[in-house]
Amino acid sequence: SGTGIGDIGNNEYWSACKVITSGEIECSSLSIYISPYVAGTPIGDLILRLETDNATKPSNSLVHDNATVTIPNASVVVDAWNKVNFTPFTLAAGTYWTVGRDSSVEATDARFHWATKSTGGTNSRGYTSDSGVNWIIDAYLPYYRLYKFIAEGGTLDLTSKMW
Repeated sequence: SGTGIGDIGNNEYWSACKVITSGEIECSSLSIYISPYVAGTPIGDLILRLETDNATKPSNSLVHDNATVTIPNASVVVDAWNKVNFTPFTLAAGTYWTVGRDSSVEATDARFHWATKSTGGTNSRGYTSDSGVNWIIDAYLPYYRLYKFIAEGGTLDLTSKMW
């Protein structure tokens, strides 16, 4: 199963995944799994953002100015992990949201498909069709990874939801 990023029935959808960190980290990158069930032909780029939490939903505010990256449409790989790198920034222990957006208004039913597990979560996934004004939060578990910067020259997969 999955969650759409782009057009579903003439509504533009954003999707989100709750991320909880247990301690302060130097955040360097994140990735989401785009399933093979892409609908239509999305023309926009895929925007990934790390946002603060607002009463158990995404806030529409970045955790840091560096916490947004755009994957050009031609570079989005279907049925694969799509990883983006940030200029590292400090992320305090807490609850955050990885949010996926499409950079353009898509034709009817043209969207990226973020893979999810349909059971086992608790308020883990969010989606909205009104630019983040009203979020629907449910128990699906989006596939994501958040990476911690290691000063010795690499990254560590800190938080993985590989269902």
